[in-house]
Amino acid sequence: MKPIMIMVLAWCCTPALNGQTQASVTVHLERELGPLNRLLFGANQAAFQDASPRYRDRGAGIWDPGSQTVVAEYAAAARACGLSLARWPGGCSGHAWNWKETVGPVDRRPQQAFGLPEFMAWCQETASTACITVGAYWGTEKDAADLVEYLNAPNNGTNPNGGTDWAAVRAADGHATPYGVVWFEVDADAWHGDHAAPAGSPVRQSLSPDQYAERYLRCREAMRAVDPQVRLGAAVPASVETWNLPVLEKIGGRMDFAVTRFVLPHWQGDTSPDQSQALLQASLASAAQVQARWERLNALVEETCGRTDLTWVITELGNDYLQEQPVPYRHTLAAALGQAEMLRVLMDPRQRIVGAAARGFANGEWGMLQGYLHQKEPLRRQALAMVYELYAQHLGETRLDATVSSATWSFAGAADVLPRSGATPVGLTETAELLTPAAGWVIQSLPRVPQRAKGTFLVVEFPGRDLDYRHATVTLPAKAGAWYRISGMLKTDALTGNSGARFEVGDGRTGPLAKPVVESHAVLGASDWTEVQVDYHAPTDAEKLVISARRSGSNGGPDAVSGKAYYRLFSVREVTPPNYGAVPDLTALAARRKDGRITALLLNTNADREQTVTLGITGTGLKVTAQAQVWLLTGPTLWANNLGREDAVRLSMPPSQRVDNGWTFQLPKHSMAAVEITP
Repeated sequence: MKPIMIMVLAWCCTPALNGQTQASVTVHLERELGPLNRLLFGANQAAFQDASPRYRDRGAGIWDPGSQTVVAEYAAAARACGLSLARWPGGCSGHAWNWKETVGPVDRRPQQAFGLPEFMAWCQETASTACITVGAYWGTEKDAADLVEYLNAPNNGTNPNGGTDWAAVRAADGHATPYGVVWFEVDADAWHGDHAAPAGSPVRQSLSPDQYAERYLRCREAMRAVDPQVRLGAAVPASVETWNLPVLEKIGGRMDFAVTRFVLPHWQGDTSPDQSQALLQASLASAAQVQARWERLNALVEETCGRTDLTWVITELGNDYLQEQPVPYRHTLAAALGQAEMLRVLMDPRQRIVGAAARGFANGEWGMLQGYLHQKEPLRRQALAMVYELYAQHLGETRLDATVSSATWSFAGAADVLPRSGATPVGLTETAELLTPAAGWVIQSLPRVPQRAKGTFLVVEFPGRDLDYRHATVTLPAKAGAWYRISGMLKTDALTGNSGARFEVGDGRTGPLAKPVVESHAVLGASDWTEVQVDYHAPTDAEKLVISARRSGSNGGPDAVSGKAYYRLFSVREVTPPNYGAVPDLTALAARRKDGRITALLLNTNADREQTVTLGITGTGLKVTAQAQVWLLTGPTLWANNLGREDAVRLSMPPSQRVDNGWTFQLPKHSMAAVEITP
């Protein structure tokens, strides 16, 4: 069984031809592909406890705690974006979420003026379906069942879970009628441990896969005893098979659905302007890799627990651009177009995805809307909001087959998106093992930090203070420009703090000549042995491969970081990554409305050339009176965004020209269009 491949970092993209090319799209009315799933147009709704009042009191701007009402401008924007699924609380805030502190009289919950009843008011105002997280690191299955009682039990004194009559609490909160919430999840990110150590406990909590599986089953039984209609999702992270295999083996047959986050591309750290083109083209080149990842996930489910019907909810969908300079890539036109491509791929019913939530709706790092009205800031739609508007407002209800003919472009790989070139996809190949019996950790002495190594096994004992640790390395010869897969295992014993043990891979250069490094995911707290994998693209002038044992921190910082970390390196192979073929200039998604109108979303992935697109229809003749309208999303550059301004990325309505049984129009470079045809 091959592990999922994640590739990283290349610095350039094969130049595309300048100018303009011809492309065509044919929509086949006679080939229906099933209903469009609008629950993919969801978003996370931040409401962090013990955080800024903008979150805990205002829900990142959507709630007015003074009038205790939804802010109308945000609700109108959510409806315009077709917000269909609202997940709460978003992200790692759900790890130890104590929902009982978010209900009851507002004056008795000063840390959560925007609580559960306020979130449900938002869902009702925007007609969005609630998906609620059950914390993996707080409470018991009884608390999970109490949550269902609060949301769904009738207020008639039956009190199905005993103890506090939570339906009566809900009625006192202003909603006597049950909400009827169906979708719940047990913490999609539980696999990496609690986000922060709870008060009074220095050790970050971490559940093993078996412990998590047992908790899921207990919660599912208790919650369904209160309301048999509820469905509960279990965490199956997209690239952590050492978690997925035991969880699927133990509870795969009893999962209501699987939950996972899916973000691509990945990039951390500020960059220079001349890197922007390649790093942002990664978004436009990612669709084939997204499809391959989901095919692999569904194959893993079938191999492990025999199911071909397990559905998915993506709890965080988007990119992982974590930098600010030269611009925050996460808000750019290119990132938004990349997410449009993700949605196109994930709408294929073969992927079995029943819902998805973008990383953020309002404000914060990922919000598709930016601006706090209560602070007199203008509310600005970012590029991603406009992508969701095109999907929500201009795509019909029944998907139709569409065929595309266009030129292609090649991509050298960047930001975890694999290289793409040629006409025929090829799979991964590996060469012989580079890690010889003579290789081993070389330790740099560090006062008061015991370190022990035997070959490729290393133990580090942290001294009770914060420490930025990278003091043991394995160095191997490297080929310039080659790709490498590094595999190993990590284990921690009561490792405190919020940063865990990981592997770091680079070429060893520091200072002005330093090149970016790549890190594995981290383990911390008290964890079992966890397999990790890093795929690394050596720079074109690299001379060596340096693998470091890593724990991030600030030397001499205030945190008392103690415990042990174990590192075991067991494989380093040169690889040729999969290649999904060159990137098509044009992609298309078509549908039909109930009133007979034909709709299509078209995307020009090419950063350098405009497309002259001919859109044709089969299966019917177009009347002389048939009309086509085009809505176009454009910006001057890949990195255009609407932070601090309102018109860098914009929607417009360009003209189209009628041709035989279709229309032709211009699709600018790196742009997206929605077309509606009244036949």
